[in-house]
Amino acid sequence: MVTFEDGQQKADEKSIWHLLVRDFYWIPPDNAVVKVLPSRRKSEHGKVKFQLFEVMFATLMAELRSDYQWFVSPNRADEGTDFIGRSQFLQSEALGIAASITVGGQCKKREKVNDIVQEVGGSLLRMAMAENPTFFIVALAANLEKKRIGDAKGIIEHTHKRECQILERRQIEALFSSHMAVMHPLLVEALDSSEIEQVLAYFRGRSLQNSGLYEISAKAPERVLAGEPFIVDVEIRGMIEPDGGLRLRWRCGQSDGDTGITLVGPLGADHTAGAPVERSMTKDDNPMVSRVQLQLVS
Repeated sequence: MVTFEDGQQKADEKSIWHLLVRDFYWIPPDNAVVKVLPSRRKSEHGKVKFQLFEVMFATLMAELRSDYQWFVSPNRADEGTDFIGRSQFLQSEALGIAASITVGGQCKKREKVNDIVQEVGGSLLRMAMAENPTFFIVALAANLEKKRIGDAKGIIEHTHKRECQILERRQIEALFSSHMAVMHPLLVEALDSSEIEQVLAYFRGRSLQNSGLYEISAKAPERVLAGEPFIVDVEIRGMIEPDGGLRLRWRCGQSDGDTGITLVGPLGADHTAGAPVERSMTKDDNPMVSRVQLQLVS
C-alpha cells in the first residue's frame, strides 16, 4: 500500500529534480572552480546556456578533487562531453613530455532509464573520440539498482578499455547534500528565492551513510606466520572526499579486544582520529580510487 507520505515524497523529489535539470544562462566568475569548456565549433561570448545539474556535478567534482582542473560544457550539441577534469602529473619541455589524467563526464537527466548502456553509449563513444579520456564518470538522475549499474559498468569498461564510475540519483543526492554550501551560488544564478528554499529544504538532512558511494575490497595473503608482519592491500573505490576527509580507523572486532591480530601500520590508525588514506598520482591511477596497505601481525 502506498501511503500519503510516500506519494508526497515522490512528488517533492520530482519537483526538485525538475528544477535541477533546468537550463540557465551563466558567466562563471573569475574565481569559479569550474571553467567553461571551449567549443571546437565556434567562439562564445557573454552569457551561455548551461544545465544546472551538469554545472552542479562538475562543481561537486572540483570540490572532491581540487587537484584537477574542471571544465563544464554549455548545453548545446557537442561531442558527448558534459564536463571534464584534467590533472597533469608529469611535464618536461626539455624531454617533450606532457602526461596527464583526463576524466570525461556525462550527465543524463532522464528520470527513467530502461537500458543504461543504450542511454549513455552514444555519448561515451563521441566523448572517447573527441577527448580520449582516461576514465569515464556517468551521473544519472534516475533511481537505479546496484546490479543494473554493475552490469552496465562491466559492458562499458570492456568495450572502451577504460574504467567507468556510474552514479545514480540517491548517491548524487547524498553528495549534493554534503556539499550544498558550494552549490548555493549556482542555485542563486539559476533559481528564484522560493525555488532555492525548496531545494535547500529537500537536501537538508540527507546523508552519505548507506548511499553506496564506496566499494571496499581487501587482498590478504593465503597464509601468514605467527609473529611475522604481513601486508593486506585495501582498495576504496568511489567518490573520494577531499584530502583529510577519508581516514582509516582500526577497531578491534571483539568486545574483549583479543582478536589475535595486531595493527603495525599505518601509524595512527588505531587512534580515535585515525590515519589519512593517501592518494598516489601516476598515469595508471584511477582518480576515484584510493589504496592503503595495512601491516598486521598475528
